[in-house]
Amino acid sequence: IRMRARTKFEFITSEDLKAVLHTEIGDANWGNGAGAFGTDGIGIEVKELYVDFNWPDTDVNIKAGLMGVALPSNFGSPVLDDDFATLNITVPFNDMFTMVAGFARFRDDQSNTANNGYDADGGILEEDEFDALYLVGVISGDGFTIQPYFVFAWLGADADYVANNNANARTDEIVNPWWL
Repeated sequence: IRMRARTKFEFITSEDLKAVLHTEIGDANWGNGAGAFGTDGIGIEVKELYVDFNWPDTDVNIKAGLMGVALPSNFGSPVLDDDFATLNITVPFNDMFTMVAGFARFRDDQSNTANNGYDADGGILEEDEFDALYLVGVISGDGFTIQPYFVFAWLGADADYVANNNANARTDEIVNPWWL
């Protein structure tokens, strides 16, 4: 028997402000690993942790923190569909058009490297971020919705963007991929 628990807490102060904490506990198989005799090894994973608020006297919604974001797609976005640290701003202009803009930080190796932010020679990794800006337009009409998007990302020259602490994954220059 395999078990896990997913809990989601919403700390609501008003209809315009709330904090969300979504955790996952477990992935334990009975009699094996975390589900074996002496089961003190079950870990807690934070799935989402963000603040969600509406700008006063407007329909603008702002979310900031760790959360899931997926670009529009019928079968799951091949470009962006995961949990990460982001600032997400939704602005409804009218009943037919809404704009979503966001900033995402996928990685910052300064805090994730085995050398605590230093390269092999002892120099500080300054261009070690993997960031992105995304923009989604939601256009709705009678019986249809179109959601074009644009994503621009930048990978610092010292960014480790394939695997943790994999020196072969680094590039010697800043890379700027984009998707439309």
